[in-house]
Amino acid sequence: MSTNGHYPQLDPLDWDTIQPHVDTLLAAELDRASAVAWLQRWSNLNAVMQEAGARIYRAVTENTADEAAEQRFNRFVEVIMPQMRVAEQALKQKLLAAADLPSTDDTTLLMRRFRTEADIFRAENVAIESKLDLLGNQYNKIAGAMTIEWQGETITVPKANSLLEEPDRTTRKAVWRRMMDCFLAERGSLNDLYLEMLPLRRQLAANAGYDSYRDIRWLQLARFDYTPEDCFTFHDAIETEVVPLASQIYRDLQSRLGIDAMRPWDVDADPYGQPLHPFSDVAELETGAQRIFDEVDPELGGYFRTMSTGYLDLASRAN
Repeated sequence: MSTNGHYPQLDPLDWDTIQPHVDTLLAAELDRASAVAWLQRWSNLNAVMQEAGARIYRAVTENTADEAAEQRFNRFVEVIMPQMRVAEQALKQKLLAAADLPSTDDTTLLMRRFRTEADIFRAENVAIESKLDLLGNQYNKIAGAMTIEWQGETITVPKANSLLEEPDRTTRKAVWRRMMDCFLAERGSLNDLYLEMLPLRRQLAANAGYDSYRDIRWLQLARFDYTPEDCFTFHDAIETEVVPLASQIYRDLQSRLGIDAMRPWDVDADPYGQPLHPFSDVAELETGAQRIFDEVDPELGGYFRTMSTGYLDLASRAN
């Protein structure tokens, strides 16, 4: 599955092996005749770096207690990505400065995205973005370590969440309260984390000339087809149209469950007392998924078969 065939000597954790490829792109002639090939070379380099980043991130989220994986992640975020962000800005500026490039629907959208990203780039924000990435990983470590004790077994919060579908209300209530205790125990840590992120996000926006982090984040995500105001309109529509319907659904569920009032531990309960258990372990889940994907499309099944050779992490476990 690796895309590194284009750059076999590239080490994603060693900038000295990456810089020459960036320099080659920056030094290359860029005109109408060479634009497509130049973009493809940049795309190939970007694909290698994205895959490397995905593998490094996967390792650190797969096991948040893996110190070696965390060291690789920290190096990638603190050393490699800052230089990559600066390099990508230079490549975007080179592309945007070129005249008479081929224009298609795809390139028009691409150029719009590049122009926006180049406009909001600030060198002083590079270090801030790296810091925010590291803080985001700290959240993953806190959340990934959350477990509860249940019937003599230590289980993760996601696994505990499935017990909220059980017919016994006493069970649901006990599980829900233990889950909430996990978050309450980390309340101080999570609050401190967000309070550390908040001024960084505000500074990121201010450096680029924006009043709020939302404004710059909107552009970073290339949300060109709708505006924040559209989201507020959508929010109002949900309140007007969906909330009454949801309220009625909960009233119906309350009636089926035969309870006086709905509580947080009731909303996922199966009204017929028969919660679904489509698989009993990870092996059964993978086998069933493979069978379904093969039936949907053999090519899709082939992709999943490749993913099954060490690229899946479906078991619910601590860290």
